[in-house]
Amino acid sequence: MKFQQRSLYILLFMLGSSIFAMETGEIATVNDQEQEKARAEISRHSRMSMHVSYQMLQELIKKDPEKAEAALKDAIGVCRDAVLIDAAERGDHAIMKLVLNAGIDRSVRDIALEYAASNDDSEMMKMLIEAGVTVFAMNQALVVAEENGKTKARDYLLGVVCRSSDGSCETFANISKKLSNGRKVTANSSISSREDRIAMLNQIFAASGVANNGERTKLVEALISKSDRDGELKQAVESGKIDEVSRLLSAGVSKYAKLLALERAAQMGNCDMVNVMLSHGVSDSAKNCALEKAAREGHVPVVKILLEAGVSDIAKNFALEAAVGNGQLPVVQALLEVGISLDRALHGAVIDAAARDDLDIVTVLLKTKRITMHARCEALEAAAENGSRKVLEALLKAGVVREVIYHAIERAEKSRNKAIIPFLESAIKEMRQSLKKS
Repeated sequence: MKFQQRSLYILLFMLGSSIFAMETGEIATVNDQEQEKARAEISRHSRMSMHVSYQMLQELIKKDPEKAEAALKDAIGVCRDAVLIDAAERGDHAIMKLVLNAGIDRSVRDIALEYAASNDDSEMMKMLIEAGVTVFAMNQALVVAEENGKTKARDYLLGVVCRSSDGSCETFANISKKLSNGRKVTANSSISSREDRIAMLNQIFAASGVANNGERTKLVEALISKSDRDGELKQAVESGKIDEVSRLLSAGVSKYAKLLALERAAQMGNCDMVNVMLSHGVSDSAKNCALEKAAREGHVPVVKILLEAGVSDIAKNFALEAAVGNGQLPVVQALLEVGISLDRALHGAVIDAAARDDLDIVTVLLKTKRITMHARCEALEAAAENGSRKVLEALLKAGVVREVIYHAIERAEKSRNKAIIPFLESAIKEMRQSLKKS
């Protein structure tokens, strides 16, 4: 779900530092008041934001796991949800543990369990199940594992011990057998048939005290029919059958199925399919998630459609991160046109672009005039580590703190990108000469 933010910025801005910009070979110094303003900005941005992303935590957890955990606990729920799904999809156990400790809704854990099963990641499945998931989610994860030949995930699930409300325990394998009318569950026999799902629903309703009457039968049938349409919708989107998608949406599918279908249509760059789904009504979460998928793949027309349909500011930030991470310049430009509200999103984006040696994206971001000095300095270090001379030139021209160049040289030496060190040393020399003249 591949956004931009950084919370742990380098503390390289010492008293007496001079900021300079390389413009047509001349060096421009700034006064003490401007330097104090820059230092105040650094202090302000060093505090944790309520908005976190997977990439931000990746960086932060390497440097200070305690701060990473604090950032998650302070983050708004939608951000934690997105990070959990990202961690499950990428198999990142460290971040998964952090997010679970910070607190996450069970419905999101249920979704993450499917991702873990598709990756055959039994260790991550254990973490999620211990945190708490539904029997429905375990059943669906088992189906995913069986259909994709993920034997580790399947065997782990079948051995999980489940505790019922009366305190009794039995393995999920036994529960699956009961729901499958006694048939043994193997990799070649899915428990997701219509009869199995009806049996599961009836068992759950019975345990909840719902009487076995005509009303319950109708409810079970309606739920199963909707579940069937969910599966048909996925296939119709994959096949590009727009009329069939419209029919299924009119008949009724689950919100989760709509979300996945819109995500897939956006990922495929199918504008007509996206428009059809939007015309039938989708949740804000679905549009937000779809935007990130379209941005990652570089589908500018779909990105514009979703932006016009209305997405959250946080979704735009995630989309920017995805676009920068995959070098999608046209998408970055489209997002900048509608506006990115969070400056930290732009700061993280320029750092990521500099680390990737993406001069075009760095240039576009610098033109916004919203990339602060401390973000340019961290981007300079990232560019030095990768030996990106043209990116270094752009950042030096935009302006950085003097001391950061020394740190950039150190980073270049450690990463064995010594070819750019003379260039950085000449920049320092030019700055010193300018200071002497002033």
